Amino acid sequence: MNALQTFARDIWIADGPMVRSWGTSFPTPMSVVLSDGSLWVNSPVAATRDQGAWKAAEIDQLLFRGSIVLSETEFFHSKLRI
Repeated sequence: MNALQTFARDIWIADGPMVRSWGTSFPTPMSVVLSDGSLWVNSPVAATRDQGAWKAAEIDQLLFRGSIVLSETEFFHSKLRI
């Protein structure tokens, strides 16, 4: 796994392992966010020593029901500045 990488202010990502499902391989990235002093981790992977130093953020989310076997939650960081 790679170390945490800054994605935006108060948001970090890290590569997780590749997984295989229904004959297709896909990545499993981890997202780490601080929101109002609370830590939020999506799809956690094994931690390393250099993963830390988080600050405050806010998160909005929207659930997409793609099919009978697959759904996905999209997350929006309201303070994102790209």
